[in-house]
Amino acid sequence: MTSNTQVSTPTLVLIETEPAWGEQIQSYLSDHGYDLSVISSASTKALIEAGNSPDAILALSQKDGLEFFRVIRDTHEATLKPLLVLVSDNVIEDFPHELADIVLPPNPNYIDHQLKTILRLRNENADLRRENEELDTKFNALKKESDQQKQSISEIELLKNAIVRNVSHELKTPLLQVKSAVSLLAEDAKDQELIDYAKYATARLETLVKNITLLGSSLDIHPGPVIIRDAIEYAKRNLGRVWEHRQDISRITIKLEDNLPPVEADKQGLNTILQLLMDNALKFSQTAIEVSGKRQGDQVVFTVRDHGIGIAQEELDKIFEIFYQVDASSTRRYGGTGVGLAIVRLILDRHNTSISVTSKQGEGSSFTFSLPMINL
Repeated sequence: MTSNTQVSTPTLVLIETEPAWGEQIQSYLSDHGYDLSVISSASTKALIEAGNSPDAILALSQKDGLEFFRVIRDTHEATLKPLLVLVSDNVIEDFPHELADIVLPPNPNYIDHQLKTILRLRNENADLRRENEELDTKFNALKKESDQQKQSISEIELLKNAIVRNVSHELKTPLLQVKSAVSLLAEDAKDQELIDYAKYATARLETLVKNITLLGSSLDIHPGPVIIRDAIEYAKRNLGRVWEHRQDISRITIKLEDNLPPVEADKQGLNTILQLLMDNALKFSQTAIEVSGKRQGDQVVFTVRDHGIGIAQEELDKIFEIFYQVDASSTRRYGGTGVGLAIVRLILDRHNTSISVTSKQGEGSSFTFSLPMINL
């Protein structure tokens, strides 16, 4: 990294001392790019007069140097943070390194090299610290923003779930009343076309409420052991309660491998998946549909197959999108709102699994997904 702080002309304060080599060092440093101030006594007052913020302080005698550095460390640590250098021609044993930062021999060239290297590294480290502080500030700001967004998303999710559940609950009772009224009117009505229209409209409304109800009941996933045949039969019975499929339940054929163990799934979620897939199969075919389950490794593979109109290859990736219809006329011809398969994918996503579909136009479609077995 290249430092942003210029250190080509470092500021030095040199404490004038008795050693003969002191003048040689002073002259050398003055000639090699240093802004050098010399003070005659080791006092903080003299230091402040020489320069408020030197890059380095050099003491050329051990006695004066140690005492002076001690004063700086004790009284000016917060405001004066220069590099403290002790230059000595003797090997100093047990030197208190908490006072001076570095001890150098009285070699002008060596002192010059070490000073420039250390000051450059100190300035680069200062730049890094500043950058880290800026990054920390940005990170904390982003984290705060992220936490706020998560809180907002959580609140929105709770609100959405509440709306879904409340809407489905509030619509069920008036829908049941409308169905009963239409049934009673049909017994004495002379205009059969008008009654059929009312039944068709009520069936579409019932399908919409059913999908909202299924979505609301499947938002929270609580996996546990689920018996496969029970789940399929439950979904089949629920379909029988819907006007649209009341006469179609007999077309459902269940084919399960013998002695299938339970699967790990959310019970309501699996019921919803099976009900929506069977609903879809019955809607787009006039013959029998098959619901099968078989072992495959440590999974149970479920398949719902119909022999109906099929799906074009270019449509297969789109059918799980919410409100998507295979063609513009499918709503009129087959009913539905285009949300059933989207709900299936949503629930399977929450089970950490996926669904696949194979289809050929005019021959039917097969929807397949898998869930882990539970060996009891």
